[in-house]
Amino acid sequence: HSYHKNLIAFDLKNLQIKKKFLKITRNQDFLISIGHKTKKKVIYLDSDEEGFLTSKGEHNLGKKISKTVVEILELFESKGFKIFIKKHGRAKLSLSFPRRKNWTYISDFIPIELYKLKESDFLIGYTTSGLSLVFQNNPEVQSISIVKMIPSKIFNFDYVKANYKKFNKSNKVQYPNSIQEIK
Repeated sequence: HSYHKNLIAFDLKNLQIKKKFLKITRNQDFLISIGHKTKKKVIYLDSDEEGFLTSKGEHNLGKKISKTVVEILELFESKGFKIFIKKHGRAKLSLSFPRRKNWTYISDFIPIELYKLKESDFLIGYTTSGLSLVFQNNPEVQSISIVKMIPSKIFNFDYVKANYKKFNKSNKVQYPNSIQEIK
């Protein structure tokens, strides 16, 4: 795994921040590569919404999210996409999310917006802020939120969409109503 080149080190003796080396020749040189040379990737950003929603009383919603996500990922997989599951840095992987040998799991704490992605790549998630923030460094990536497909009392669609605009005004998150709209 290669980590980005703009390192900041803390000098505890006098609490000064020292910049280490930084040589950026292109716009995305500091971003992290996923490490797979596949042209078509789908990355599901799992923030354990299932656990959160269950703790707030929406027990069936978490399972519905998992079932819907698996259906979407299997659709992309059938079209030749490599599937990645990226857990949130502060959350665990959703409990009902299946482990598949042919899927790659990314469990590091580094946010998705620091990864190098291509226009042929898709990000999928429910309400994770990474769906919006990814456009800061990867303006051509395709980002899909399934929040409109699975309504929640806690995660209101209009609220989520407004928050994404606050995070990044130029985001292009897509909000399909059904899996058929993704096909």
